[in-house]
Amino acid sequence: MNNAVLELLGFSIHIVIIAFALGSMLKSKFAASGVFLVIIGVTSRFIRIGWIDSLIAGSLFETLLFFCSTLILYDARISKKIITFCLILFALIITDFLAYVTLNALYGYQPSDMASLVFPSIPSMIIGNVTLAIVVLLILNVWRLATNSVDQNQLSLFMFFPVSQIYLLQILFFASTYYGNLALIPVFIISVILCVLADAGLIIAMKRLTHLSLLKEKLAFFEEHLNIQLSYYKQLSEYNQNIREYKHDLKNQLQTIYTLLDKRDTKNAKKYADELAISIDSSTPTPFCQNPVVDALLQNKYSIAKDSNIKMELAIHLGNETGIDDLHLCSVLSNLIDNALEACGKISDPKILPYITVMCYEKAAFLIIKVTNSKQNKILLARDKRILSTKPDTSKHGLGLTIVENIAKLYNGELSLHHSDHEFEAIAALGLKPRQESLTYDKEVPSVIKTSV
Repeated sequence: MNNAVLELLGFSIHIVIIAFALGSMLKSKFAASGVFLVIIGVTSRFIRIGWIDSLIAGSLFETLLFFCSTLILYDARISKKIITFCLILFALIITDFLAYVTLNALYGYQPSDMASLVFPSIPSMIIGNVTLAIVVLLILNVWRLATNSVDQNQLSLFMFFPVSQIYLLQILFFASTYYGNLALIPVFIISVILCVLADAGLIIAMKRLTHLSLLKEKLAFFEEHLNIQLSYYKQLSEYNQNIREYKHDLKNQLQTIYTLLDKRDTKNAKKYADELAISIDSSTPTPFCQNPVVDALLQNKYSIAKDSNIKMELAIHLGNETGIDDLHLCSVLSNLIDNALEACGKISDPKILPYITVMCYEKAAFLIIKVTNSKQNKILLARDKRILSTKPDTSKHGLGLTIVENIAKLYNGELSLHHSDHEFEAIAALGLKPRQESLTYDKEVPSVIKTSV
């Protein structure tokens, strides 16, 4: 078979394997991204065979084309694309080296035989592609382990290591194989091992940092829960104090009614009793929902909004049993309402009315928690499009929303954020777990709507 035809055939299989790897590691922008990559790869090899005689120039041409194709055809952060590109290039370098060593041992291939073409024969084509497939599968498994346990922001820092390593390994590879400097082969092998160990150590360190970050979020989560409990206990204490005052006052009021009755002044006694009944009704807080824990939280936030002259409307359709942990419910509501209170508290423009609307209802097997508020300040976005908090403590930037997002994911849901010039809306969707039929929850009961101002 003609060497050029064999070269194109072997390289086409190479590109197909690479396209499979890229499709597994990155999200394709187009349905036929893999096909486009194969066409571009084969075309580049055809151009290299026909017009580029220099081995280094040809390799640089193909590498640059491969890198540009990765940037154009796949959708991900630029840092992730660079890391993926470096990993695939690393796989190709290791494959070429292993293929060279294997062919040298089996068929006595010399560096001069490998200098012009990567696939000078059928055995080299088979060995090269099988080796590439094995190396790619190993890299894919390591990649999945790394990306599943390492924060993506930290992973972007990792890209500088493989870029520098690939550059040095490429030089050593060409010097030890294609240019016949066999004394550098042990150096190349040791360099590969050291690079792998260094990258593994870096990934382990980033895993630990990610773990510490998760612990920090959990700590904030439990701290928030503790604050909720403290607020609840404080509110209960206030209610108990009010009840004692009401009992004392009620005795005095009843004594007045008894005195009027003793004087046979039934008209004024009845009038006084009616006024007392109205006073008792007005002093009793209206419950927002059937869940006592969530209701205590909402009562507390409602009281804060009222004291801050913020108009707060609540439409809560929440039963006693939802299948969602009360701690998670309280954390989602608390974080979203606190953010809304913070935004309303910073409004200084008299033309903008501070208001908060809290809605909670079931829709399509999800519990929807929607908090809408007015705002004046601009929304600050991080590089990853996350919203930044304006709190002075930078360690708490966006932590509340991160907690809400993590809880939503825990229940197979999501957190979506929308904002305009003077309004912000956060919608948390939490998947409802199956509930027992014996649980009573009347879906026809209208939502409680209450306004603080």
